Amino acid sequence: IQTVPPDVCEGQGFASKVMNKVTGLADKHGVSLRLLAAPFGQQSVSDEDLISWYKRAGFEQTDPDYSAVLTRQPQ
Repeated sequence: IQTVPPDVCEGQGFASKVMNKVTGLADKHGVSLRLLAAPFGQQSVSDEDLISWYKRAGFEQTDPDYSAVLTRQPQ
């Protein structure tokens, strides 16, 4: 999820609102989510920050060989 322009949108909670919609729909329909956490666009977001953000949305690191691959089961 990338919000643009970064100088206006960053830190406003827009990406979190989108994530809440996506996870809500996935939960409603029993869909598992899997992603590769890789920052792009905003240079102020580190790999660790992004992974932490996804974890707050219920994603987990399930593959020890690929720490940036996260999954989320329906809740």
